[in-house]
Amino acid sequence: MVLSLLDDQTLLETYLESVKLQLDDEFLHLVTQEIDKRSIELPVHAN
Repeated sequence: MVLSLLDDQTLLETYLESVKLQLDDEFLHLVTQEIDKRSIELPVHAN
């Protein structure tokens, strides 16, 4: 069993905050990889 420090909701919030703050691309890539691995759907925002 693999334990994660972040639950799914926290991971999503981290992703959204990272995009908003325009954090490092490498960090964003790692967060996105984890989201994909967990098969979490990203919320779609209308602009």
